Amino acid sequence: MNTYMGMLSKLLKDKEYPTISVGIGMGSAQELVVKAGRKDVGINSKVWIGDAVTKASNLSSLGNKNGVRPLVYSSCSYSNFIDELVNKNEDAKSWFTEKYDSDYGTYYHANIVISGFDRWIADGMKE
Repeated sequence: MNTYMGMLSKLLKDKEYPTISVGIGMGSAQELVVKAGRKDVGINSKVWIGDAVTKASNLSSLGNKNGVRPLVYSSCSYSNFIDELVNKNEDAKSWFTEKYDSDYGTYYHANIVISGFDRWIADGMKE
């Protein structure tokens, strides 16, 4: 998503339109997932109930503002995935910055993109 937003921003900038800035939040917690809706009319969607969705939404509001990079992860999310990232790339911890907020506690932020795709965007998105 972050790489896509980079592409969209470049397209908008090239056409001299205002660019868009977003924050993307990720929260983790034990959640309850229920199906809600009416069976007879085909509306039967999953509804997530719990802290993770709220935390992710709140963290996303921090992204791309006041020196916080666009991807914002709760401390729990970070601890759940960082070891796997380090197994794939020993520099992975350097991609993240730890920060504390009195409302949200400790969180991590980053600006991770798909490097090959990001180069393609920077080179003008030509075949």
